[in-house]
Amino acid sequence: MNNKAFKSSISTILIAVMIIAAFFGCSRGAEITESDEPATTIESTAAATTEVPEVTTASTTTETTTTTTATTTTTTAPSVSVSIGTTGKANETAPALTTKKTTTKKNSDTQSSTTKSEESTLPANACTITVECTVLLSNMDRLKAGHSKYVPKDGYIIKKYPYIIKGEATVYDALKEACSTNNVKLTAKSTGYGTYIAGINNIDEKDCGSTSGWKYKVNGAFPGVSADRCAISKGDEIVFTYAIEP
Repeated sequence: MNNKAFKSSISTILIAVMIIAAFFGCSRGAEITESDEPATTIESTAAATTEVPEVTTASTTTETTTTTTATTTTTTAPSVSVSIGTTGKANETAPALTTKKTTTKKNSDTQSSTTKSEESTLPANACTITVECTVLLSNMDRLKAGHSKYVPKDGYIIKKYPYIIKGEATVYDALKEACSTNNVKLTAKSTGYGTYIAGINNIDEKDCGSTSGWKYKVNGAFPGVSADRCAISKGDEIVFTYAIEP
């Protein structure tokens, strides 16, 4: 065999080897590609499996936090309610506060503008004296201008003042002491018939008409003498009244 034929045979063999090698290389590549796909799938599945617990855990944490907050709010609410007096316990103390307020208002309404508190029990040698002008409450339009401020809301200037009788006391003695003690202005005039009471608490004669003025009674009767000449005894009830008509 000559050299040319030998080289041709060698070339043919090399070509055949290269073809075979290329074929096996492609097959190996196909095998490697097929084995890569499951690996990718496994990794993807693992990643998905890992993410699910994380999401579930986050959701669980959120629910727990919400529940805790709701519990805290519920616990705080009774505390606030108790402090403002809307719960059962606060309502139990409410009557005491209401009673105190009512008592204060009652005491305020009972007081007259110029009268001291009335004694519940009089001394054995005492009498009482009252000064009232209740008739003016329904005749304020007839009262002289500027005098309405001297009329108490209930019409009583002095209410049952206890006067301790000393010796031979008179109605005038009792009236002077009652007015002095209660800071009430007293206007009196001396006449031939005795002491005339012209005004009490700046409400004078003729301030509500030409026939208006002060008069008094003892135990419901009108004496026929002036106040300084009318003797009094223990237990007497003296009342000075402002009258529009004689």
